[in-house]
Amino acid sequence: MISECGSEAGRLARDLTEMQGKFSESEAMLKAIKDSHFAKESKLEVQIGELERDLGKTASSLLKEKKARKTKYSEVRQLQR
Repeated sequence: MISECGSEAGRLARDLTEMQGKFSESEAMLKAIKDSHFAKESKLEVQIGELERDLGKTASSLLKEKKARKTKYSEVRQLQR
């Protein structure tokens, strides 16, 4: 009976060691995935910032163009009178 418990304990110890190794591998893989996602997220945040800046410039340019057209239209209307 004691020898059976000893062999069972040995088997469980080997299983535990194997599971700990697999767990460590899983943790390393998870860390690599998290690091990769963090890098991608940072890159996307930079790209979003650049797009927002470009969009702001475009909106500003469109407003200037609209004002210029309105001014020209007003000048033409005055000359026609």
